[in-house]
Amino acid sequence: MGAPGPPMRPRQGRGDVTSDHLARAIAESARRFADHPAMRMQQDGAWRSLTYRELGGVVRAAAAALVAAGVGPGDRVGIFSANRAEWTMVDAAILSVGAVTVPIYATNTTEQAAYVVRDAGIELLVVGGPVQYARTLEFLPSTTGLAQLVVLDDAVDLADGPARRWSDFLTEGTAA
Repeated sequence: MGAPGPPMRPRQGRGDVTSDHLARAIAESARRFADHPAMRMQQDGAWRSLTYRELGGVVRAAAAALVAAGVGPGDRVGIFSANRAEWTMVDAAILSVGAVTVPIYATNTTEQAAYVVRDAGIELLVVGGPVQYARTLEFLPSTTGLAQLVVLDDAVDLADGPARRWSDFLTEGTAA
């Protein structure tokens, strides 16, 4: 193994963000590398680059939407989704508000996902696509704390449930 890294700094208090926090690094990168590509993602079957400025804007909007939804330091927010660019954006937004990301494998069964939601005390859950949304709707009646759902995939039919679309969630954050 290589040399040990720098010593860990003691945590200053619940929700404090130090200068080397990921959320601050994203904000600084959005400023320093504004028009450079931060990530690439598939959109409507084609690859699209997202600049650091765009990424920073999405993370800020999502963080504002989380705060408007009542999420604060120490709260647990679940992400029940396959790997996708929005997963990273949601995670960064959660960290930005001092909350805790609780990942749930996209392949988990309904029972497994429900267990994680209940055990972690998740009040807001971000779901990826139709499979995760259907599973969430199955266990939703058996959870007492889960109050809000946000669905990343705009193609998911929300007619059967109490969820908001990711695009609407970001709009709410931009307006907040």
